[in-house]
Amino acid sequence: ALFAFLTVIGRAVVSLLRPRLGILWGWFLSPTVGLALLIVTMTRLNIWGLPVKTFGPWLAGGLLLAAIGVLWWRKPVFPWRQLRPYALLTLLFVVYAGWPMFRFGFNWISYGNDDMANYCLAADRFLHHGYYDLPEQTELEGRDYSQHYWFMHGLQQIRPGSELMLAFASSVTGLNPHE
Repeated sequence: ALFAFLTVIGRAVVSLLRPRLGILWGWFLSPTVGLALLIVTMTRLNIWGLPVKTFGPWLAGGLLLAAIGVLWWRKPVFPWRQLRPYALLTLLFVVYAGWPMFRFGFNWISYGNDDMANYCLAADRFLHHGYYDLPEQTELEGRDYSQHYWFMHGLQQIRPGSELMLAFASSVTGLNPHE
């Protein structure tokens, strides 16, 4: 669903810009363009102090409505026959990578390491706090461990794209970032 969402948004942007690409290349580029637009927009809103949980579903709905409007207006060519093998491969790999979800639901973790824990904790911070919201001393003393990531993003300016994307998915689905 996320891949389709990003593709629709990206295809709308590509349709507006009309770069000199082949029809297939425009579709191949669309998920990346959609992801870039989503992350840049989320970063700006979060820097303005809005937690992702307050604007995530609204941003998703607004971008989707705008993208549908642009696609209805521009009417891009959808090459079903040429995209079919790529769509089948994508579906195959999504099913292959996520097959335990069909068996266990969201009650499984594929490969849990410290990077995964860091991404999920930082996503939880973005989900509930603005980018530069200062943590309180009591939060840093054990009440909210996700607030320690303020030092990584707020002070050191480490790239927040993955964490923001996890926070966005969590805000739209209602699941915890680790789920």
